Amino acid sequence: MTDFLKFEEYFQPKDRKTKMFKVVSAHSGDYLGLIYWRNGWRRYVMSFESQTDWSIECMAQCYKFVQKLMDERKKVAIDGQKH
Repeated sequence: MTDFLKFEEYFQPKDRKTKMFKVVSAHSGDYLGLIYWRNGWRRYVMSFESQTDWSIECMAQCYKFVQKLMDERKKVAIDGQKH
């Protein structure tokens, strides 16, 4: 699968404990959205920039990235409980 998107760590204010990521087009560099931790939902979510079109391949790539973040978070939580 072609990489349509790039996920770039976004500036994080000191009061945030979790990372945020800008989603940009791998081809044009256009800003497409932001992935961040939503406390109330206890998961990473994506806020889409308005007026952007998403193919199923782009959505799949975004889904895989967010799933990887969630898996990493679970692993850290499990490893932390072992100590």
